Amino acid sequence: MDAYVFLRDLSAPTLAVLSDLVSEEQGSDGPRIRAVATTTGQYDAIAFIEGSSIAELQDVVMNEIRGKAGAAFTETSIRVEVPEPDEESWIRPMAPKRRLVADQEAFVLVGVDAGSVVDVYAAFADSESGLPGLLGAAVITGEYDILVELGASSFEELSKDVLAVGSFDGVASTETLFANFVASPSDLMA
Repeated sequence: MDAYVFLRDLSAPTLAVLSDLVSEEQGSDGPRIRAVATTTGQYDAIAFIEGSSIAELQDVVMNEIRGKAGAAFTETSIRVEVPEPDEESWIRPMAPKRRLVADQEAFVLVGVDAGSVVDVYAAFADSESGLPGLLGAAVITGEYDILVELGASSFEELSKDVLAVGSFDGVASTETLFANFVASPSDLMA
């Protein structure tokens, strides 16, 4: 089970502790913070966490991110499983976990019209008319409905890709977070 913890008002010491708490152990039995990326925009950083239950995710947020690291403001979104696309032409986006693979990357939080989450999610992944620069996507709980990661070789190209998100039918709102750097490790959307 994946979750994404959006953090505000981070201090440098808090970010350093978060970086130290990152666990690169793939497939470990317990919950873990997989990666932390600092961002511009509404949030200062995103922590990517894994656990086998909501209780484990809550434990990571309360004990590690808030307790040990001292993050005062956190907002957590849990990845929701959605039906696999039926059409063979669709690229199936993965939950955000991949390494930073592009020179420029952004996370886009997408709000959609009621009842259209799966359709918008599938439209983003369509290999013919989908989002250019799509590195991964996840349907999430919380204020927004979909978390999208986009990448490009230049900021100009990335800006065009970010603007394209709002052009899809059913998209009601977007919030863009440009990734500044990855605290540790650079394993966001693998």
